Amino acid sequence: TITLLLPIDRAVRTMTQSNPRTRSGRRSVLLGFSFLLACAALVVFNQELSDDKRRILSTTSGTLIESPRFLHAGKTMQYELPELAADFCMEPIAPLDYTDCDAAKPFYKVPTFGGYTNMVRLAILGAIYAYERNRCFYIDYHDSQIQVPDEENKSVLDRYTEPIGLPYMGEQVQQAIKRGHVETLDFAKTWVDLEKRRVKGSNHTIPKLGAFDMDGHRLKMLMLQRVWRPLPHVRDETCRRVESFGLKDDYIAFSVRRGDKESVEQWVYAKSEQYIESAEKQIQLIFGGKTPKIFVATDDCTVMDEFRKLRPTWQFVSECDKPEYQKEGGFALDEAKGWTKEQMDAHFKKFFTELYAMTFAKHWIGVKYTTVSWFVYFMRRANLHTLELLNTPGKAEGINPNFW
Repeated sequence: TITLLLPIDRAVRTMTQSNPRTRSGRRSVLLGFSFLLACAALVVFNQELSDDKRRILSTTSGTLIESPRFLHAGKTMQYELPELAADFCMEPIAPLDYTDCDAAKPFYKVPTFGGYTNMVRLAILGAIYAYERNRCFYIDYHDSQIQVPDEENKSVLDRYTEPIGLPYMGEQVQQAIKRGHVETLDFAKTWVDLEKRRVKGSNHTIPKLGAFDMDGHRLKMLMLQRVWRPLPHVRDETCRRVESFGLKDDYIAFSVRRGDKESVEQWVYAKSEQYIESAEKQIQLIFGGKTPKIFVATDDCTVMDEFRKLRPTWQFVSECDKPEYQKEGGFALDEAKGWTKEQMDAHFKKFFTELYAMTFAKHWIGVKYTTVSWFVYFMRRANLHTLELLNTPGKAEGINPNFW
């Protein structure tokens, strides 16, 4: 407004300079112009705000909104946890409407395999692919390595989270299967193709989701929040377990994955010393030299002794300190086939607590060779500035999170 008023002031000054009686009117003229410009700016601002509200606060369940924390404005979280916890410890956004699809077209079957986070990753990518084409989809879990004992037609995903896609045993899906009205959406279509993987820097427009020219990583981050929806009792127990570690202040989280990653998949583990060195740098950079609590998420509880011997004065906390988990020596996917329901539930109580604790940390230190890192990265709002992925020799050297 000031920039626009300066030339107007000069013009009015010239016109009134020869007549002293009109000089006093100059202020009134300027005030009038200022008022009009302010009104115009207010109209533009209100229009932009209205557009933004329509974009962010869309009420239709099939539309992505920017983040659940917009829905939590003015509400108090019942847990004493950092701000990031609001994304997963408060009431979630409405689920996507999986029935809003063109049933005349073949249904997409989304096969899942591997560990839990890989199963969810495939479901998220499959959901995006299906919504982009207005296709119905369902999750096929029959070839998954993790099965719910004694429940042939129930996925491990359904045991702890709300269903993703159309229900497998529902009439629509069963009729489509009987008629051969199904197309398999395999891994190659949603991951091998970088465009369909939705890598960072790629832009995507999916009107069905209300996504317009949206970055691939932002799209996946929002879809994770809409698709992966732990059941209320799972969410509440998980948040209480994280809170029990006294993590209300800023802290660091480690992710240590061992188990079958070396023996089966030929990865090289990150060394315990690498975690310590990385943490020491962050303690100076963002914690003012004061060592915070460090939460350790790991499938191999022997690492707790390693960390405590390396830094005996630091306060490490972990699910591994609970008696029922102290014997864990690394997760091997093949062992999941022999789990009882009780063993499965115990495993996932620990695992969900670790996912949440890694997500809520001010800084997170992990590794590249597990889909847990992929998952936590998107839970942490796809922010590369608040994490470090440790380098290890071999295959991990070629992994770039921008291509996740």
